[in-house]
Formats: sequence, C-alpha cells, structure tokens
Amino acid sequence: MTEQRWTTAELIALRQQGDPLADQMIEEIHAAGGMPAVRRMNAFLQNFNAPIPDWVPDSVRDYLKAPAPLPVWIDPAQIDRARALFTVYALPTLLIFWIKSAAQCFSADNGSHTFFRRKIFHPAALRSFMVEITQLICDVMTEGGLNSGEQGEKGRGIVALQKLRLHHAFVRFVLKNDKKNPWDPAWGIPINFDDTAGFTAAFCLFNLQGLDMLGISLEERDREATRTMWSAMGFYLGVPESCLARELAEAEALLADFGRREFCHSEDGSALAHDLIDTMKGLMPFFLKAAPHVLVWAVMEQRFREYLNIRRPGPVSRFVAWLIGKVLTETHLLVHLGGPVSKRLIQGLTRVERVGSRGEFRLPADMAKYFHLPLPVARPWESPPSGEGRSE
Repeated sequence: MTEQRWTTAELIALRQQGDPLADQMIEEIHAAGGMPAVRRMNAFLQNFNAPIPDWVPDSVRDYLKAPAPLPVWIDPAQIDRARALFTVYALPTLLIFWIKSAAQCFSADNGSHTFFRRKIFHPAALRSFMVEITQLICDVMTEGGLNSGEQGEKGRGIVALQKLRLHHAFVRFVLKNDKKNPWDPAWGIPINFDDTAGFTAAFCLFNLQGLDMLGISLEERDREATRTMWSAMGFYLGVPESCLARELAEAEALLADFGRREFCHSEDGSALAHDLIDTMKGLMPFFLKAAPHVLVWAVMEQRFREYLNIRRPGPVSRFVAWLIGKVLTETHLLVHLGGPVSKRLIQGLTRVERVGSRGEFRLPADMAKYFHLPLPVARPWESPPSGEGRSE
C-alpha cells in the first residue's frame, strides 16, 4: 500500500471548509444579481448537458470550457477498462448503486441533513434526483465521457461533474444563508470535502460488495479500475488529491475512517432510505412491487439496517427474503431477482418527466440495446465472449 497521504485530523478539518473555487463563483454571481441570478445559474447547472448560454459569467464559462486533464497518477487505460466493465455490467451496477451504496450512505447523519433541508424527501424530487444522478453516471461512463478536452471535445461526463460541483456550491450558499432555519455548524459545512471523499470511497467499495453478492466477482485489476474511475469522479468534484484513493486498500482505509466518525443512526437518513424504497416500488410493475424492499434488506449490511430502521420485509415477502439469505451463495437467486428489477428500474427512470428543459434521459449507445422493449434482453451480467467488452 502507498504511504497514507492524509490524517483523521485533516479529514475532520475539511468538514469546516467549503470549496473555494466553486464557492467564489456563486458568491460573485450573487453579488452581481442577487438570489434571482443564483437560482437562474443553478437551473442551468442542473441541466448537465445544456449548452452554455450567453448570460453565463466568464468565470463559469471558462471553468466549463477549459481543458481538464486528470492527475498523472490516474491511468487513462484504467478509465477505459472501467468504462468497458460498465458496458457489460451496467444494469447490476446501477441497481446496486441505489439499493446498497446510496442507501447505506444515507446513514451519514451529518451529511443527510443536507438532503433533508433541500426537500429531497418529496417523492417527485426524489425521482428527479434518481434520474439526474443516474444520467450523470451514464454520461461519465459513455465513450469519451472523461475526455480532458486537450485533444478533441471535452467529455460530457467531466462537464456534468463540474456542473455538479458548482451546484454543490449553490446548496452550500443557500443553506448557510438561510435565516429562518439556520444551519447547525456542528454538522460541518454542507457538502464538505470530507463527505465527498468518504462517499466516493463508499460508492466504490459498496458497489463492489454488491456485485459480489450478485455473483459478479471481478478480477483484482477490474476492481482497481473501478476504484480509479471513482477517484477520477472525486477529482472533478474538487476533492483534494490527498483524499482520493490510489489503491483499493487506501479506499478501504478512507471509508473506515469516515464510517467510524459519520455512520450512525440517522432519522433524516432513515426517512430518505424508506422514501427511496417507496420510490423504486413506484417504478416497478405490480408483480415486482415487493422486490425493492426485499433487495435493499438482502444486500444491506446489518449495521446499516439498524442505523436506517430497515426492517425485514412484510409477511408476503418475508419468505422470499429468507430464501435469498439461505440460498444466495448456492444458487445466486438474488441474481435472478436483480435482473428484472434493474431493467425495470432503469426503464422506469427513463419515463420520469425531467424538470425544465433537460431533455430526454440518454443512455450510452453501447448499453441502450438492453432497453429496447420489443427485443429480447439478455441477462446484463453474463460475461461477454472472450476478448469482447474489456479494455486491456
């Protein structure tokens, strides 16, 4: 393992710091045009693929237009490999992201207050949140999504992540200046880099754990490629390089440190986790309505079930959940349940009406074939023929 480049004290200090680059841009916009200008900018930022309009300030325009190369320690070949893996395992990856990774991260109590204050608990808002984050992941994972712009067009995945970084600054600005409902400094600055670094490591490792549970055991080099991709995403969100994992072991150390300090029982996180389950149920056909609760309960670690008050499924589904727990390692029953649920979940998200002029939900061309309803859909986690779907 590489020498640890951070200390717990340094991570804790990040909880009281914002993002100087992004925060300054939002503050300048407010100084020039007040809250109407800030809200107008935020509407643009949440449209990840919108072209830059004429009214956008030069500071924001230059930031989004300028080439954005990755640090030298991030291997582009690893990025290509991670993208190829996503092409093969897109559906289970997105499913695990929602039923395990995101759900478990809601137990970060200090961070969950941000979601609560931004009223993401409203069902329509939560559906929109799921759509936009899924779209962002797809933009990052599409071919050329992380093209730096030094040669050729800047990747839409980079632009989407940079817009999200600026949106985080908008959220910080609004919450810190809320006079009616003041922000508690004990929670740390909203969307601070300690949270972002911790969540980046968590999303990587929780997703790998979930894929293992689905019977998808990636080779070590594929697991490292996945870690590289999440570190690249963290970099474009502004996380200091010292807090980005350069090896899986370092990601595990970051998550362990963050988890000891932040994962706990959370009323706000529990409410969000249950609303997430209900939202996924609403995207399912009748015969799969019980599946989201069953799957969340099945893949979630026991401590997170307790933190978030995720109880065993009801009487009708309880036997299925028990059966999953008993035979998972023998028959991979969870794989068979996860397949149709992941497909239905993404199909449901593509039908959610997007806010404003965000356009249609777009999938990478090489995975869109899985969603042509008239066509038979193969199990998305079947291994590709030898030599296909992988980047050496």
